[in-house]
Amino acid sequence: MDKKVVIRLQTRKFFCDNPNCESEVFTERFDSLIKPYARKTDRLNKYLELIGFAVNAEVGSILSKQILADVSSDNILRCLLHNKNVRTPQEKDSGILEGVS
Repeated sequence: MDKKVVIRLQTRKFFCDNPNCESEVFTERFDSLIKPYARKTDRLNKYLELIGFAVNAEVGSILSKQILADVSSDNILRCLLHNKNVRTPQEKDSGILEGVS
């Protein structure tokens, strides 16, 4: 893996002739590949999430450059926070850390 790939998608636009329609323009979606307005594929997000779980975000940012994904540590943290299995400190059980100082 020593080459960076840029994927450019060409989409079709559809126009609504109904004057009561709130959206006048509709654009073709590629839900199986990327989410609307996404800048990264689901596959890349999954890799960044796995890296973030394996190491901290700073090291993960360095490792991500090895798979030619130049992302910041903040980007890796965002991937982790969007994971449904990650609990924030407010969501954790209060009894787990009792007596630890």
